Amino acid sequence: MRRGVALALLLTGCASFEPPPTKTAAEFLAAGDPGGALDAAALYRGVDDATRERVARAAMAAAGPMITVEAIPVDELRKTTGIHFLRTVDPAWVFLRVRGSARAAAFGAVEARVHIRSEDKLLFALRKDAKSLTVLTGETYPRDIEHSQLKIADFPLPLHLLTFGVLTVLTSRVETTYTRPPEEIVRAAIPRALLLEKTLAGSSTKGASDHRFVLRRPQHEDAPFSLDVVVNVRRPSGAVVSAVATVPVPEGGRLEERLARAATSVPVAELAGARVAIGPGAVQDRGTCEEDFLHSPGSPCAPSAPWPTDAFTPIGLELPKVPERRASAKESRAARPSWVTRDDDAPMPKVALLDASLPVGAQVEGGVLACDTEAFSTPGDDTDRVFAKVTIDGRASTVSGNRFALPLVSLGPKSKVTVSFYDADWLSGADHLATLTLKRDGATMTGSVGSAARLDRTHVALQCRIFDRGAVEAAFAKAWYRAEDALDACAESPVIVHPEKRDYGLGDSLLPEAQRRVTDAAAFVGWSDPRVARLVSRWDEQKRRFWPGVRQSLEGLKADPSGRVVLERSDKPEGKIHGVSVRCGAVVKRDIEADGMVAARLYDAAYLPDVCAVDIDFENLDRYPKYPNTLLDRSQIVLGDGYALDVIALGGNDAIAPGARAKVTLLPKETPPPSSRAAKPWRFVMRSFRWTEIVPLSPP
Repeated sequence: MRRGVALALLLTGCASFEPPPTKTAAEFLAAGDPGGALDAAALYRGVDDATRERVARAAMAAAGPMITVEAIPVDELRKTTGIHFLRTVDPAWVFLRVRGSARAAAFGAVEARVHIRSEDKLLFALRKDAKSLTVLTGETYPRDIEHSQLKIADFPLPLHLLTFGVLTVLTSRVETTYTRPPEEIVRAAIPRALLLEKTLAGSSTKGASDHRFVLRRPQHEDAPFSLDVVVNVRRPSGAVVSAVATVPVPEGGRLEERLARAATSVPVAELAGARVAIGPGAVQDRGTCEEDFLHSPGSPCAPSAPWPTDAFTPIGLELPKVPERRASAKESRAARPSWVTRDDDAPMPKVALLDASLPVGAQVEGGVLACDTEAFSTPGDDTDRVFAKVTIDGRASTVSGNRFALPLVSLGPKSKVTVSFYDADWLSGADHLATLTLKRDGATMTGSVGSAARLDRTHVALQCRIFDRGAVEAAFAKAWYRAEDALDACAESPVIVHPEKRDYGLGDSLLPEAQRRVTDAAAFVGWSDPRVARLVSRWDEQKRRFWPGVRQSLEGLKADPSGRVVLERSDKPEGKIHGVSVRCGAVVKRDIEADGMVAARLYDAAYLPDVCAVDIDFENLDRYPKYPNTLLDRSQIVLGDGYALDVIALGGNDAIAPGARAKVTLLPKETPPPSSRAAKPWRFVMRSFRWTEIVPLSPP
């Protein structure tokens, strides 16, 4: 027993023993190596205080850290927070950046930060922390949402006393409960706090750092201010030398201008009264001014600009009101905008925006079912065009791929859900691959068919996650913000038209990205949701800005005596237009029906009586036969206000031989806007690889 105790004491003593470095800190310092001296002093605690002070000052002087303070430029903020956010930011907030760098970059990495003091009180500042940043956006999380409580067994007190507290110790335990913040608070805070967090995310590279924060503007910007500068220089070995200094802020001007003048490449090591020591905790700054102190008596925070109310002033994006009634899948399909093809059932929600930590009830209304295949093996079948039919309580929806997310779903605790996989084949049609019945367990649903052990048979295993309305609304808030911001960017961008391009430069504008983001938002709540309808209306408004630019561009082109414009023509053009005419009304509708096309599926009912067709007398000048369908992706009808319509062919599927002429009838691919139909004249544009011609039209 004694030997065991002695051995334990010996091992403990060995563990606490620090071997001295090969050279002492003083020797490194005498040899002109302050970096080595810092490493030695940080490693060996036996260095006396005077030597540590000399080593710290020598290391700080060798590193030569510099700091600057500047306001974050507006263009930089736009890239992270977006236009919409900046437009509504409270002017009482100042976004600042502190840059730290070192003269001797090889010495180590520099971290710099500042605290701004007014008459010995700190100004209220927030840094990169999403929870605290909700102060800026107007939402506040409930305090102390996590509770811990010591519990002991409920025995009579004498029994605890008779066991001298042993029973108390044996039965004690800590119970922790978590109360989730109200869903509406979480949903409202997510998009804005994360945007701010992204804005304030600093960076750090070898020898330099970029630290960002947002500052509440003080009541009196002409008051005396000072900077508490904190700098840490970290050696590759891990040793750190720290410095804290106070820098006075010059008078005159706005706060951000005064701060920039105070800290423009300030050499920290040369500041008078700088306190320097080894180790990041050795030199303590005077803390930060936090949210809790703002209204408490004796607050260490300097008074900020007046608060309009007792609560924090909301800034940034005001989320739209959630409608009381959710959209149905049928209503969403009926409300699809013109850019959505009729075959698309619904856009697929982005699962990455959904929060899996939010609760899921037994009855889910308007949720999302996100599925992923854990195994997908179909021996002897080429599954390159897989699609799935998801049936929930008898209602079927078709989705593409074996990884999908289905929106606007209603699921009860006993809902029957089946997933059938098919492969689209040009010859045999849709080949059935497998059908799975999913079983629900709380927020997940799983199903499988076949076995991984039987490689000769189909094996499909599917795992799905259910997202309730709360998660859907939180995800929609993020997507809605991105859509609004993209639409704001469209509104602020100029219209640039390229007549030589098929889409006149529309694809190079910001409109396609805005359209994609609007679609992303609609994927969560449906096209008929009033919040999405407003986004679609805004997008249509921005697109309408583009068409007058197209009209002006075409009017500015040089025309020949016949009124035609030729943008490109080679010595050997591929074709020639001999005549173009337009006809409208019942005769066109009869031609459409005679060709076997369903006019009601192509156009709105209000447009059918006035539907128009363009007849072209086309000559094939190429060496090869041409089919009318090859002209479609290069042909357009440009209405009088500049609105461009793609076209489809009516009949005439026979090839046009080289040197031959044929009549080709073209129809608009969609219903033109009423205002555009009334504007004249129209123009027909036909493009080829070496030939582009624009012909004026006079519709009846």
